[in-house]
Amino acid sequence: MLADVDVTDAATFDEYKREVPATEARHGGRYLARGGATRVLEGDWDPHRLVIVEFPDMASLTAWSIRRNTSD
Repeated sequence: MLADVDVTDAATFDEYKREVPATEARHGGRYLARGGATRVLEGDWDPHRLVIVEFPDMASLTAWSIRRNTSD
């Protein structure tokens, strides 16, 4: 999963950062990158806070996404 996160509420984002990693781990997710400096080599993309999470397969990512949007 590749996410370009634009943080507009630091307090809510701090809570999100504390809670969400456990929900991803339950579906086999693990962080490959989050935050930090980015450098766009081609094009005009201007990422905010880039997050890359690896899941074992699309079914696991989909299950995490559906659950996150309903109860996690």
